[in-house]
Amino acid sequence: MKHIYIVDEHQSSKQNGVGTYIRQLLKCFEGSGHDVNLLSFNSDEKVLGIEKLSALTEYHIPPFGLGGFLNNGKLALSLLRLYIEDSNDNVFFVNHFPCDKFLADIKHIFPLSRIIFVIHDQGWCAPLFGDVEMFKKVISKKHRPRVHKDEWKQIRDITHRERRMYSLADDIITLSNSTYKLLLETYDVSKGKIHLIPNGLQQPEASCSQEEKVLIRKRFGIAEEDIVLLYTGRTSPSKGIIPMLRAFDQLWLEYPKMHLVIAGEVFRFNDFAKCTPHCISHVTYTGLLPKDQLAEWYQIADIGILPSFTEQSSYTGIEMLAYGKLIVTTDGHNLTDMFDAETAVVVHIDPKRSEDSSMFATTLTEAIQKAIGMNDRTRLRLQQNARAHYERVYSFSQWKNIYARLING
Repeated sequence: MKHIYIVDEHQSSKQNGVGTYIRQLLKCFEGSGHDVNLLSFNSDEKVLGIEKLSALTEYHIPPFGLGGFLNNGKLALSLLRLYIEDSNDNVFFVNHFPCDKFLADIKHIFPLSRIIFVIHDQGWCAPLFGDVEMFKKVISKKHRPRVHKDEWKQIRDITHRERRMYSLADDIITLSNSTYKLLLETYDVSKGKIHLIPNGLQQPEASCSQEEKVLIRKRFGIAEEDIVLLYTGRTSPSKGIIPMLRAFDQLWLEYPKMHLVIAGEVFRFNDFAKCTPHCISHVTYTGLLPKDQLAEWYQIADIGILPSFTEQSSYTGIEMLAYGKLIVTTDGHNLTDMFDAETAVVVHIDPKRSEDSSMFATTLTEAIQKAIGMNDRTRLRLQQNARAHYERVYSFSQWKNIYARLING
């Protein structure tokens, strides 16, 4: 029996893909015979609490060090050492970064334990909008156009810390083939350390009938004839939110029956509202949603939009595949590992022109027009291919078997 300790940051996991991954991982180990534990940092509790549940034990660790647990791990880990015996059978899953100090603290306090680090993101991806070639130039010091001197230094600093993180971990899980290649060719990580395991997702509930969809739309205030576009997830610049809003604003002038739904927490509403001056009443911002409500939006959406410049193994994308949606996405960093012309309408983006959102908005507009005007046969083929791709690559049963081999190996 292994003793599995999954490191989580409670507050951020409510709204991002890391939280979804951890919830899926916990389900993955249910009934495995292993001792499963969730180390929930920055919890809502004021004192350390240990809650024994049927499928796991959860350690509620209150905020300390101004919430920066990754830089102050020695404090909490020393306390946890009173309850957790160091052992060769321990496996720590670490999911947040930059965590070089935290990994070093685990190694110091639990020297016998195995550390698995999961790459959910890399520090260069968002500031460089997924431009791999620019990243290689920045860290090689050979070229620096488009990159401000301070930003260049920050990218080099975070890359240095990432190299140390990868050296401290016993195993590294990468979620995409593109990142796998980067680890080998650019970060110089030993091949034996790396495990390529795309995210897995439990199969969503069966599709609603047409009658049920009409009732859901009526409850949400959406007309039966409206074309519903669904965007879910964070609304950061590298996710392509601004070009998408501008594209929708232009499209709505041509298709006034369109409705855009943005499901996720919004921090820059005033900026976003300025991008949709013509159609603001046809854009719905839901905020964070419970799983059952988000599932209803997926059921009634006509088109799923994933306009990112960079991802790793997007749970939003996997959900769209699993629901068999007609998908409009991009060929951004790691997204070509998830989608192609047989599963989605794919927009070409040039990361070197990332600041020029108007150009991307134009190509995105054309892609959405293509999706709207698609004949029934082509649309059905793409949707069936999307669903089949989910079952082939991202199904939960397959994911569960892979993790079982990893843990027992």
